[in-house]
This record gives sequence, structure tokens and C-alpha cells, in this order.
Amino acid sequence: MSSSEGAMIGQIDATACVEVRREVDGDRLRVLLRPRRICEAGAGG
Repeated sequence: MSSSEGAMIGQIDATACVEVRREVDGDRLRVLLRPRRICEAGAGG
């Protein structure tokens, strides 16, 4: 996997997680954009 592919996958995972959590609390959307590891752990990898 090239570095560019890894970056794309990271963006997709982060975006998907944000979209789901945005419905819960839109005000915290910006905060959720930072912790990628926490999001990935919650998504089950």
C-alpha cells in the first residue's frame, strides 16, 4: 500500500465516523475530527 492510498483510507474512515457521530451532536463535530484513533476503535477497526 502506498502512502497516498493510506492517506485516502484514513480520510474515508474519519469522514464515515464523523458522518455517523454528526447526527448525535453536530456541535461536537469539530472535536470528533481530531481523535482518529478513538473513532477507529469505536468502529471496530
